[in-house]
Amino acid sequence: MVESDAKRRNILAHLRQLRPIERFWLVIFFLILLGSLVMGAYYQWQNILHDKKLYIELIGKSKISQIEIWYTAQITEAGEMPNSLAFLNLVSEAITEPSRENLKRLDEYLRPSLRTYNYADTAILTSSLDVLYTLTGLSTSNSSEVVREISEKRPKNPFFTRMYLTSPHAKAGFHLVIPLIWKDEEEPFSYLVHTFFAEDYFFPLLATWPGTEETGEIMLLESNDNMVQVINPLRLVPISAFSLQISAAAENSVEAQAGLGKTGVMMGRDYRGKRVLAYAETVPNLNWIILSKLDYAEAFNSLIPTIVVFVIFIFVAIVALLAGSYVIFSTRALATFQSKFELLKRTERNEALLSAILERLDSPVVVIDENLEIQLANRSFKERLGNTLPKGLRLPQIDSGIVPSE
Repeated sequence: MVESDAKRRNILAHLRQLRPIERFWLVIFFLILLGSLVMGAYYQWQNILHDKKLYIELIGKSKISQIEIWYTAQITEAGEMPNSLAFLNLVSEAITEPSRENLKRLDEYLRPSLRTYNYADTAILTSSLDVLYTLTGLSTSNSSEVVREISEKRPKNPFFTRMYLTSPHAKAGFHLVIPLIWKDEEEPFSYLVHTFFAEDYFFPLLATWPGTEETGEIMLLESNDNMVQVINPLRLVPISAFSLQISAAAENSVEAQAGLGKTGVMMGRDYRGKRVLAYAETVPNLNWIILSKLDYAEAFNSLIPTIVVFVIFIFVAIVALLAGSYVIFSTRALATFQSKFELLKRTERNEALLSAILERLDSPVVVIDENLEIQLANRSFKERLGNTLPKGLRLPQIDSGIVPSE
Protein backbone atom coordinates (compact mmCIF):
# COMPACT_ATOMS: atom_id res chain seq x y z
CA MET A 1 0.00 0.00 0.00
CA VAL A 2 2.79 2.41 0.88
CA GLU A 3 4.63 1.61 -2.35
CA SER A 4 1.55 2.13 -4.52
CA ASP A 5 0.82 5.49 -2.84
CA ALA A 6 4.43 6.60 -3.35
CA LYS A 7 4.31 5.73 -7.06
CA ARG A 8 1.16 7.76 -7.60
CA ARG A 9 2.68 10.89 -6.09
CA ASN A 10 4.22 13.59 -8.19
CA ILE A 11 7.97 13.05 -8.37
CA LEU A 12 8.58 16.68 -7.38
CA ALA A 13 6.80 16.03 -4.11
CA HIS A 14 9.60 13.68 -3.07
CA LEU A 15 11.91 16.65 -2.58
CA ARG A 16 9.61 17.89 0.18
CA GLN A 17 9.76 14.52 1.89
CA LEU A 18 13.55 14.53 2.20
CA ARG A 19 15.32 15.35 5.39
CA PRO A 20 17.24 18.69 5.49
CA ILE A 21 20.61 16.97 5.26
CA GLU A 22 19.43 14.98 2.24
CA ARG A 23 18.17 18.12 0.54
CA PHE A 24 21.47 19.84 1.28
CA TRP A 25 23.59 17.15 -0.36
CA LEU A 26 21.29 16.89 -3.35
CA VAL A 27 21.53 20.66 -3.88
CA ILE A 28 25.32 20.49 -3.52
CA PHE A 29 25.44 17.67 -6.07
CA PHE A 30 23.28 19.62 -8.52
CA LEU A 31 25.35 22.81 -8.11
CA ILE A 32 28.55 20.86 -8.74
CA LEU A 33 27.09 19.40 -11.93
CA LEU A 34 25.80 22.78 -13.08
CA GLY A 35 29.03 24.57 -12.21
CA SER A 36 31.13 21.98 -14.03
CA LEU A 37 28.97 22.31 -17.11
CA VAL A 38 29.03 26.12 -17.07
CA MET A 39 32.80 26.19 -16.66
CA GLY A 40 33.21 23.60 -19.41
CA ALA A 41 30.99 25.58 -21.79
CA TYR A 42 32.84 28.81 -20.94
CA TYR A 43 36.28 27.35 -21.59
CA GLN A 44 35.01 25.70 -24.75
CA TRP A 45 33.73 29.06 -25.97
CA GLN A 46 37.07 30.71 -25.07
CA ASN A 47 38.96 28.04 -27.01
CA ILE A 48 36.75 28.52 -30.05
CA LEU A 49 37.12 32.30 -29.78
CA HIS A 50 40.91 32.01 -29.52
CA ASP A 51 41.09 29.65 -32.48
CA LYS A 52 38.89 31.90 -34.65
CA LYS A 53 40.90 35.00 -33.73
CA LEU A 54 44.11 33.19 -34.60
CA TYR A 55 42.55 31.90 -37.82
CA ILE A 56 41.36 35.32 -39.01
CA GLU A 57 44.73 36.83 -38.07
CA LEU A 58 46.67 34.21 -40.02
CA ILE A 59 44.56 34.87 -43.11
CA GLY A 60 45.24 38.60 -42.91
CA LYS A 61 48.96 38.04 -42.36
CA SER A 62 49.13 35.58 -45.26
CA LYS A 63 47.68 38.20 -47.62
CA ILE A 64 50.13 40.82 -46.37
CA SER A 65 52.96 38.34 -46.78
CA GLN A 66 51.98 37.75 -50.41
CA ILE A 67 51.90 41.49 -51.07
CA GLU A 68 55.28 41.93 -49.37
CA ILE A 69 56.84 39.22 -51.54
CA TRP A 70 55.48 40.93 -54.63
CA TYR A 71 56.61 44.35 -53.39
CA THR A 72 60.14 43.12 -52.62
CA ALA A 73 60.49 41.60 -56.08
CA GLN A 74 59.35 44.83 -57.76
CA ILE A 75 61.57 47.11 -55.67
CA THR A 76 64.57 44.85 -56.23
CA GLU A 77 64.04 45.00 -59.98
CA ALA A 78 63.48 48.75 -59.81
CA GLY A 79 66.73 49.24 -57.93
CA GLU A 80 68.74 47.59 -60.69
CA MET A 81 67.60 49.89 -63.48
CA PRO A 82 69.33 53.12 -62.29
CA ASN A 83 72.59 51.18 -61.81
CA SER A 84 72.76 50.18 -65.46
CA LEU A 85 75.01 52.66 -67.21
CA ALA A 86 73.97 51.33 -70.61
CA PHE A 87 70.31 51.99 -69.85
CA LEU A 88 71.03 55.51 -68.51
CA ASN A 89 72.95 56.33 -71.71
CA LEU A 90 70.15 54.96 -73.85
CA VAL A 91 67.53 57.11 -72.05
CA SER A 92 69.76 60.17 -72.19
CA GLU A 93 70.31 59.78 -75.93
CA ALA A 94 66.56 59.32 -76.50
CA ILE A 95 65.83 62.50 -74.55
CA THR A 96 68.52 64.46 -76.42
CA GLU A 97 67.50 63.09 -79.82
CA PRO A 98 64.10 61.32 -79.77
CA SER A 99 64.65 59.73 -83.16
CA ARG A 100 62.87 56.59 -84.31
CA GLU A 101 66.06 54.60 -84.01
CA ASN A 102 66.75 55.70 -80.42
CA LEU A 103 63.15 55.03 -79.40
CA LYS A 104 63.29 51.61 -81.03
CA ARG A 105 66.42 50.74 -79.07
CA LEU A 106 64.68 51.94 -75.93
CA ASP A 107 61.66 49.77 -76.75
CA GLU A 108 63.84 46.69 -77.29
CA TYR A 109 65.49 47.25 -73.92
CA LEU A 110 62.26 47.72 -71.92
CA ARG A 111 59.85 45.28 -73.53
CA PRO A 112 61.27 42.04 -71.97
CA SER A 113 60.70 43.44 -68.48
CA LEU A 114 57.13 44.34 -69.50
CA ARG A 115 56.45 40.67 -70.22
CA THR A 116 58.42 39.32 -67.25
CA TYR A 117 56.85 41.46 -64.54
CA ASN A 118 53.39 41.77 -66.03
CA TYR A 119 53.41 45.56 -66.26
CA ALA A 120 50.36 47.06 -67.87
CA ASP A 121 52.53 49.81 -69.33
CA THR A 122 56.03 51.23 -69.07
CA ALA A 123 56.88 54.82 -69.91
CA ILE A 124 59.86 57.18 -69.85
CA LEU A 125 59.26 60.70 -68.51
CA THR A 126 61.58 63.65 -68.95
CA SER A 127 62.70 65.80 -66.03
CA SER A 128 59.76 68.09 -66.81
CA LEU A 129 57.45 65.06 -66.49
CA ASP A 130 56.52 64.89 -70.15
CA VAL A 131 56.08 61.46 -71.73
CA LEU A 132 59.06 60.59 -73.90
CA TYR A 133 57.96 57.09 -74.80
CA THR A 134 55.33 54.54 -73.75
CA LEU A 135 55.32 50.85 -74.62
CA THR A 136 51.57 50.20 -74.72
CA GLY A 137 49.77 53.49 -74.21
CA LEU A 138 47.27 51.78 -71.88
CA SER A 139 47.61 54.47 -69.22
CA THR A 140 48.62 58.08 -68.88
CA SER A 141 51.94 57.79 -67.11
CA ASN A 142 52.19 61.53 -66.48
CA SER A 143 48.71 61.84 -65.05
CA SER A 144 47.93 64.43 -62.40
CA GLU A 145 48.35 61.76 -59.70
CA VAL A 146 51.86 60.84 -60.86
CA VAL A 147 52.89 64.47 -61.30
CA ARG A 148 51.55 65.42 -57.87
CA GLU A 149 53.34 62.60 -56.03
CA ILE A 150 56.64 63.16 -57.80
CA SER A 151 56.42 66.89 -57.10
CA GLU A 152 55.64 66.28 -53.42
CA LYS A 153 58.23 63.57 -52.75
CA ARG A 154 61.06 64.73 -55.01
CA PRO A 155 62.22 61.10 -54.99
CA LYS A 156 65.72 59.76 -55.41
CA ASN A 157 64.67 56.15 -54.80
CA PRO A 158 61.93 54.05 -56.39
CA PHE A 159 58.45 54.33 -54.82
CA PHE A 160 54.85 53.25 -55.44
CA THR A 161 52.08 55.76 -55.97
CA ARG A 162 48.71 55.37 -54.31
CA MET A 163 46.06 53.32 -56.10
CA TYR A 164 43.42 55.23 -58.07
CA LEU A 165 41.28 54.96 -61.20
CA THR A 166 43.85 55.45 -63.90
CA SER A 167 43.09 57.30 -67.10
CA PRO A 168 42.03 56.97 -69.83
CA HIS A 169 40.24 53.67 -69.12
CA ALA A 170 39.27 54.34 -65.47
CA LYS A 171 40.88 51.12 -64.33
CA ALA A 172 42.02 50.72 -60.74
CA GLY A 173 45.80 50.92 -60.87
CA PHE A 174 49.00 52.46 -59.52
CA HIS A 175 52.55 53.17 -60.65
CA LEU A 176 56.10 52.29 -59.72
CA VAL A 177 58.22 55.41 -60.24
CA ILE A 178 61.99 54.92 -60.69
CA PRO A 179 64.13 58.09 -60.71
CA LEU A 180 67.07 57.94 -63.13
CA ILE A 181 70.04 59.91 -61.75
CA TRP A 182 73.57 60.29 -63.02
CA LYS A 183 76.31 59.57 -60.56
CA ASP A 184 77.31 62.67 -58.59
CA GLU A 185 74.10 64.39 -59.69
CA GLU A 186 71.40 65.60 -57.24
CA GLU A 187 68.31 65.67 -59.42
CA PRO A 188 66.88 62.96 -61.73
CA PHE A 189 67.15 63.66 -65.43
CA SER A 190 64.33 61.20 -66.19
CA TYR A 191 61.75 58.89 -64.62
CA LEU A 192 60.90 55.33 -65.52
CA VAL A 193 57.22 54.64 -64.72
CA HIS A 194 55.77 51.11 -64.58
CA THR A 195 51.98 50.94 -64.49
CA PHE A 196 50.05 48.14 -62.75
CA PHE A 197 46.36 47.37 -63.14
CA ALA A 198 45.03 46.01 -59.85
CA GLU A 199 42.70 43.57 -61.58
CA ASP A 200 45.75 41.72 -62.94
CA TYR A 201 47.13 40.72 -59.53
CA PHE A 202 45.80 42.42 -56.43
CA PHE A 203 42.08 42.02 -56.87
CA PRO A 204 42.25 38.26 -57.71
CA LEU A 205 44.57 37.83 -54.73
CA LEU A 206 42.15 39.58 -52.38
CA ALA A 207 39.08 37.85 -53.79
CA THR A 208 40.50 34.44 -52.85
CA TRP A 209 39.50 33.31 -49.36
CA PRO A 210 41.74 30.43 -48.24
CA GLY A 211 39.11 28.74 -46.05
CA THR A 212 35.76 27.12 -46.74
CA GLU A 213 33.69 29.84 -45.05
CA GLU A 214 31.06 31.49 -47.22
CA THR A 215 31.22 34.90 -45.50
CA GLY A 216 35.01 35.30 -45.44
CA GLU A 217 36.19 38.48 -47.20
CA ILE A 218 39.42 40.45 -47.67
CA MET A 219 39.21 44.24 -48.03
CA LEU A 220 41.86 46.73 -49.12
CA LEU A 221 41.32 50.09 -47.41
CA GLU A 222 42.75 53.58 -47.59
CA SER A 223 41.97 56.44 -45.20
CA ASN A 224 41.36 59.90 -46.69
CA ASP A 225 39.71 63.05 -45.28
CA ASN A 226 37.68 61.44 -42.48
CA MET A 227 36.51 58.77 -44.89
CA VAL A 228 37.65 55.19 -45.37
CA GLN A 229 37.87 54.25 -49.03
CA VAL A 230 37.33 50.60 -49.98
CA ILE A 231 39.68 50.08 -52.90
CA ASN A 232 38.93 46.58 -54.14
CA PRO A 233 35.69 45.06 -55.48
CA LEU A 234 33.80 43.21 -52.79
CA ARG A 235 33.20 39.49 -52.70
CA LEU A 236 29.91 39.31 -50.79
CA VAL A 237 28.14 42.26 -52.40
CA PRO A 238 28.49 43.27 -56.08
CA ILE A 239 30.28 46.59 -55.43
CA SER A 240 33.04 47.63 -57.82
CA ALA A 241 36.43 49.13 -56.93
CA PHE A 242 36.45 52.62 -55.34
CA SER A 243 32.63 52.60 -55.12
CA LEU A 244 32.27 52.27 -51.34
CA GLN A 245 33.24 54.87 -48.75
CA ILE A 246 32.60 54.63 -45.01
CA SER A 247 32.67 57.51 -42.55
CA ALA A 248 35.50 57.29 -40.03
CA ALA A 249 32.98 58.47 -37.41
CA ALA A 250 31.11 55.13 -37.57
CA GLU A 251 32.55 53.81 -34.31
CA ASN A 252 31.02 50.34 -34.53
CA SER A 253 32.25 49.79 -38.10
CA VAL A 254 35.30 47.54 -38.41
CA GLU A 255 36.27 49.37 -41.62
CA ALA A 256 36.19 52.72 -39.77
CA GLN A 257 38.22 51.31 -36.87
CA ALA A 258 40.83 49.99 -39.29
CA GLY A 259 40.89 53.31 -41.16
CA LEU A 260 41.53 55.16 -37.89
CA GLY A 261 44.64 53.05 -37.32
CA LYS A 262 43.37 50.27 -35.08
CA THR A 263 45.15 47.01 -35.80
CA GLY A 264 44.79 43.42 -34.63
CA VAL A 265 41.64 41.42 -34.00
CA MET A 266 38.42 43.38 -33.50
CA MET A 267 34.67 42.84 -33.39
CA GLY A 268 31.98 45.06 -34.83
CA ARG A 269 29.76 45.45 -37.86
CA ASP A 270 30.82 45.64 -41.48
CA TYR A 271 29.41 47.65 -44.38
CA ARG A 272 26.43 45.23 -44.58
CA GLY A 273 25.51 45.80 -40.94
CA LYS A 274 26.50 42.22 -40.09
CA ARG A 275 28.35 41.45 -36.87
CA VAL A 276 31.83 40.23 -37.83
CA LEU A 277 35.13 39.07 -36.42
CA ALA A 278 37.90 41.00 -38.20
CA TYR A 279 41.66 41.51 -38.32
CA ALA A 280 43.32 44.68 -39.59
CA GLU A 281 46.95 45.47 -40.34
CA THR A 282 48.79 48.08 -42.38
CA VAL A 283 50.66 46.85 -45.43
CA PRO A 284 54.33 47.80 -44.91
CA ASN A 285 55.78 50.41 -47.32
CA LEU A 286 52.36 50.99 -48.89
CA ASN A 287 49.55 53.28 -47.82
CA TRP A 288 47.05 50.43 -47.64
CA ILE A 289 45.24 48.55 -44.89
CA ILE A 290 44.33 44.88 -45.18
CA LEU A 291 41.11 43.90 -43.40
CA SER A 292 40.18 40.22 -43.22
CA LYS A 293 36.76 39.50 -41.75
CA LEU A 294 34.29 36.68 -41.16
CA ASP A 295 30.66 36.80 -40.07
CA TYR A 296 30.35 36.25 -36.33
CA ALA A 297 27.50 33.77 -36.79
CA GLU A 298 29.51 31.56 -39.14
CA ALA A 299 32.68 31.87 -37.09
CA PHE A 300 30.97 30.49 -34.00
CA ASN A 301 28.50 28.05 -35.49
CA SER A 302 30.64 25.28 -33.97
CA LEU A 303 29.49 26.57 -30.58
CA ILE A 304 25.96 25.29 -31.28
CA PRO A 305 26.85 21.64 -30.43
CA THR A 306 28.27 22.89 -27.13
CA ILE A 307 25.00 24.67 -26.34
CA VAL A 308 23.04 21.51 -27.22
CA VAL A 309 25.27 19.44 -24.93
CA PHE A 310 24.78 22.08 -22.23
CA VAL A 311 20.97 21.83 -22.46
CA ILE A 312 21.05 18.02 -22.50
CA PHE A 313 23.38 17.94 -19.53
CA ILE A 314 21.14 20.30 -17.54
CA PHE A 315 18.15 18.08 -18.32
CA VAL A 316 20.06 14.95 -17.28
CA ALA A 317 21.21 16.67 -14.09
CA ILE A 318 17.64 17.61 -13.16
CA VAL A 319 16.40 14.10 -13.90
CA ALA A 320 19.26 12.67 -11.84
CA LEU A 321 18.39 14.99 -8.96
CA LEU A 322 14.72 14.01 -8.98
CA ALA A 323 15.56 10.35 -9.45
CA GLY A 324 17.96 10.51 -6.52
CA SER A 325 15.35 12.07 -4.27
CA TYR A 326 12.85 9.44 -5.42
CA VAL A 327 15.27 6.62 -4.65
CA ILE A 328 16.02 8.03 -1.21
CA PHE A 329 12.37 8.51 -0.37
CA SER A 330 11.36 5.12 -1.79
CA THR A 331 14.09 3.43 0.22
CA ARG A 332 12.89 5.08 3.38
CA ALA A 333 9.24 4.21 2.60
CA LEU A 334 10.17 0.60 1.94
CA ALA A 335 12.08 0.43 5.21
CA THR A 336 9.04 1.84 7.07
CA PHE A 337 6.77 -0.69 5.39
CA GLN A 338 9.10 -3.53 6.30
CA SER A 339 9.27 -2.42 9.95
CA LYS A 340 5.45 -2.22 10.16
CA PHE A 341 5.15 -5.63 8.53
CA GLU A 342 7.58 -7.12 11.05
CA LEU A 343 5.60 -5.53 13.90
CA LEU A 344 2.36 -6.96 12.51
CA LYS A 345 3.87 -10.44 12.30
CA ARG A 346 5.15 -10.21 15.87
CA THR A 347 1.68 -9.06 17.05
CA GLU A 348 0.00 -11.97 15.27
CA ARG A 349 2.46 -14.42 16.81
CA ASN A 350 1.86 -12.96 20.27
CA GLU A 351 -1.92 -13.15 19.84
CA ALA A 352 -1.65 -16.73 18.67
CA LEU A 353 0.51 -17.62 21.69
CA LEU A 354 -1.89 -15.83 24.06
CA SER A 355 -4.85 -17.73 22.58
CA ALA A 356 -3.03 -21.03 22.98
CA ILE A 357 -2.27 -20.26 26.63
CA LEU A 358 -5.82 -19.15 27.41
CA GLU A 359 -7.32 -22.22 25.77
CA ARG A 360 -5.40 -24.49 28.18
CA LEU A 361 -6.69 -22.74 31.28
CA ASP A 362 -9.65 -24.33 33.18
CA SER A 363 -10.72 -20.96 34.58
CA PRO A 364 -12.92 -18.82 32.39
CA VAL A 365 -11.03 -15.84 30.93
CA VAL A 366 -12.47 -13.06 28.83
CA VAL A 367 -11.01 -9.86 27.33
CA ILE A 368 -13.39 -6.93 26.91
CA ASP A 369 -13.07 -3.32 25.82
CA GLU A 370 -14.30 -0.22 27.59
CA ASN A 371 -17.74 -0.69 26.00
CA LEU A 372 -18.07 -4.16 27.59
CA GLU A 373 -17.80 -5.92 24.25
CA ILE A 374 -16.03 -9.25 24.17
CA GLN A 375 -12.77 -9.17 22.24
CA LEU A 376 -11.37 -12.56 23.27
CA ALA A 377 -12.75 -15.48 25.35
CA ASN A 378 -11.27 -18.90 26.12
CA ARG A 379 -12.99 -22.24 25.76
CA SER A 380 -13.82 -22.51 29.50
CA PHE A 381 -15.64 -19.17 29.45
CA LYS A 382 -17.66 -20.09 26.37
CA GLU A 383 -18.68 -23.46 27.88
CA ARG A 384 -19.90 -21.85 31.11
CA LEU A 385 -21.27 -18.46 30.03
CA GLY A 386 -21.53 -18.64 26.23
CA ASN A 387 -20.83 -15.44 24.38
CA THR A 388 -22.38 -13.04 26.95
CA LEU A 389 -21.05 -11.38 30.02
CA PRO A 390 -22.60 -11.88 33.44
CA LYS A 391 -25.37 -9.40 34.18
CA GLY A 392 -24.49 -6.40 36.32
CA LEU A 393 -20.81 -6.60 35.42
CA ARG A 394 -19.11 -3.22 35.60
CA LEU A 395 -15.56 -2.08 35.06
CA PRO A 396 -13.86 -0.82 38.23
CA GLN A 397 -12.93 2.85 38.42
CA ILE A 398 -9.14 2.98 38.32
CA ASP A 399 -7.17 6.07 39.21
CA SER A 400 -4.84 6.87 36.35
CA GLY A 401 -2.12 7.69 38.82
CA ILE A 402 -2.38 4.33 40.67
CA VAL A 403 -1.07 1.10 39.20
CA PRO A 404 -3.65 -1.67 39.81
CA SER A 405 -2.57 -4.82 41.61
CA GLU A 406 -2.82 -8.26 40.13
